[in-house]
Amino acid sequence: MGVFWRILFIETVLLVYSLGYRWLAEGAGPMELFWYTIRIMVLVGIIVVFMVVSLKHFLTRKIIDPLEQITVANRQIETDFSKADTIDLPADTPDEIKAIVSTRAAMLERIIRVSDQRLQLVRFIKIPSAGIFPKSGGRNPLLRQRPADRGLPENRHRAYG
Repeated sequence: MGVFWRILFIETVLLVYSLGYRWLAEGAGPMELFWYTIRIMVLVGIIVVFMVVSLKHFLTRKIIDPLEQITVANRQIETDFSKADTIDLPADTPDEIKAIVSTRAAMLERIIRVSDQRLQLVRFIKIPSAGIFPKSGGRNPLLRQRPADRGLPENRHRAYG
């Protein structure tokens, strides 16, 4: 059961209890109980509206706006990668959002480093190195062989058990 339904249930129980108390202890008539109920409902409504407006303002300023800035920065990576590391956050941004930004920067740095290493490896494999493998016409002979010819097992799983 959600929080809203729990609060609604508690409010209903309190309202019924207070109506019963006013009816039994104070001998209130039906019209007095009706207007008492209306007053209580209006007060609860005002409190709920105040909470919703306050919570909306808080969530927008503290959480949603910083997350939207992160989203915009992620979209800018597609067009201009030089701005990937910079996200301007307000000073009162929660620590959790700041942690997301710092881990994002570290993740991007690792992705770039691994991409560069893979590109260097691909370039190394593709560049004919005639002096290194003269008998095979400059190509790496290990790339043409089957795994068993290189001394590796056909199926890695069989080698372990």
